[in-house]
Amino acid sequence: MRGSTRYGTSVTLTVVCHTPVRLELTDSRAVPILGTTITDSGTSSDRGAAVRIISRKPLRAFAEKHPDAEGPLDAWYRIIKGREYGSSHELRADFPTASFLGARRTVFNIGGNKYRLVVDMRYDLGRVYVRDVLTHEEYDRKSIEGAL
Repeated sequence: MRGSTRYGTSVTLTVVCHTPVRLELTDSRAVPILGTTITDSGTSSDRGAAVRIISRKPLRAFAEKHPDAEGPLDAWYRIIKGREYGSSHELRADFPTASFLGARRTVFNIGGNKYRLVVDMRYDLGRVYVRDVLTHEEYDRKSIEGAL
């Protein structure tokens, strides 16, 4: 559970116990009250806001060069923009063919596997950073070169 106090101090808490516990912040001190449940104020990774994509410009530029990619890229954008993802497992539910290269790098198949969209997913911040939009051949070349 993460949250903020009224002073803006970040609080991270991991609780491992069999007794339900509720924590209240009073003057920047966590006070456990046994016999109740943990509550989360929603001010942390439970942002309550959709993903922010940075930036849409490369998607538009690629669609200008490859007009048949415009529809699939726009569909990807609308799906991602309207969701909250806490992990790659949650993302996999919407994009079963997505590939994960390391902790953040994600590759999406776009337009029936004709194009590749390479992004960095920051699940903790609710942000997607667009790194590359490539044809399949460009992706294969960069992959061999190790330039992804």
